[in-house]
Amino acid sequence: MSTSSIILGMNENDLRVQRTRALLRQALIDLVKSDGYENISIRDITKKAQVGYKTFYRHYEGKDDLLQSLVDEMVDEIKQVLAPPSDIEAPDKNPLASLTYMETNADLILTLLNSTAADQVLDKAVEFALEEGRLTFKSDFIPDELMAHHFASSMISLLRWWLEGDKQVSKLEMALYIDQLVIRPMKALSGIT
Repeated sequence: MSTSSIILGMNENDLRVQRTRALLRQALIDLVKSDGYENISIRDITKKAQVGYKTFYRHYEGKDDLLQSLVDEMVDEIKQVLAPPSDIEAPDKNPLASLTYMETNADLILTLLNSTAADQVLDKAVEFALEEGRLTFKSDFIPDELMAHHFASSMISLLRWWLEGDKQVSKLEMALYIDQLVIRPMKALSGIT
């Protein structure tokens, strides 16, 4: 929930609030794809969404707040499709689940990754991947934080490579490569069979 929503006491479940936010988020996505994040203004967003300028500020503090809301929503969505780290099969299931989510949202993710907003997207993704790595992989002789960083950076790098490619590698092939390059070695270091 954005700070401005808290201040104004908006009802997050109100259908009008949800509709307005959906219009603003979609307008941001469309404009970032066509013009780049750095080149769009709040006026551009409200015009595209057909929402009043003042209405925008009832929902978000600014363009960065809207973007952060979108990134938070994406992270929440991916958490919903992944098996929790407590699931013993999570390391085997989650690469394909991640790839499926990435494929479905490829345009948005690539647009954000290739804009000046990439740091905001990657910071949130790294934070999430670190959390998953910390909970899933442990080693007696490699520091847990190093294991988590290796997992996070490897996964983000491979997923980005796959998204930026022209999909010559299928989702299933990529899941196999991730398993061979990242998951199996991490499981072996963690003593997971």
